Amino acid sequence: MRKRTAAPLAAAALVALVACSKKPTECREIIAVIDDDDQKIAQLLGTPAAVGKANEIAGVATALATLEDTLAADLAALKLTVPEVQKLSSDYQGFAHEVAAAARETATVMNQVVAYEPKVDPQKPDGVPQKMKAAAEKMTNRCTTKKSTECVKLFDKMKKILADADKATDTAAQAAQLDAFVAELSQATLKDAELKTDLDEFIASMKDASAVLHEATDLTAKMTTTKATMDGVLAKERPLTASINAACVPQQLSAAQSPSAPAPSGSAPK
Repeated sequence: MRKRTAAPLAAAALVALVACSKKPTECREIIAVIDDDDQKIAQLLGTPAAVGKANEIAGVATALATLEDTLAADLAALKLTVPEVQKLSSDYQGFAHEVAAAARETATVMNQVVAYEPKVDPQKPDGVPQKMKAAAEKMTNRCTTKKSTECVKLFDKMKKILADADKATDTAAQAAQLDAFVAELSQATLKDAELKTDLDEFIASMKDASAVLHEATDLTAKMTTTKATMDGVLAKERPLTASINAACVPQQLSAAQSPSAPAPSGSAPK
């Protein structure tokens, strides 16, 4: 019985010895890859664009996703044989892919913000604010110069509804108020055909205003969600680097103290 168990035990011991001898080298390899790619990521996130306008943030997020995918690919390309180091590498690759996915989602949302911004730019003739202003001025001018009973009643109704809308504290509430405003104005029956035409134009501008408010509410929620997702993913980095430090730093120190061993080329990730 002893002879039958001796061979497997000897083989296991030999495998463990070989793995142990390769661990410092493979540790240096994964640390070198992480340090090199993380330096590029840190430089990217340190640029003013990382906290700039929506289009700049979208660009940084896209670039970050590419760098994180590159980091994962660089780790995957290493020819690792030590199971413990293989797992450390695999775990970090998973983390890098998660960061890349979160960054791409951030870029998608910020590009939606970029597309949204012109709609509410008060300087753009085709923007919602200008359209609302033009429609409101036309209504005001008509009812100022032509003080019909219909105009007076219509204006009284508009003032009341707009006053209620002004009390709204967020974009969702403002949108709801405008929707109610549009619904009530749409029921108005006017004998004056020209006034009806102006009112229809004004209602159309209010619908546009409501649409951008709903969009703003949606984008705000998306930005909150993507930030929470990114924060959650990034929180995983510290435990991962702690695991790499715990497994690899003692190995590197031991190898460095050995007269025949080459000095470690990488440092543990921070």
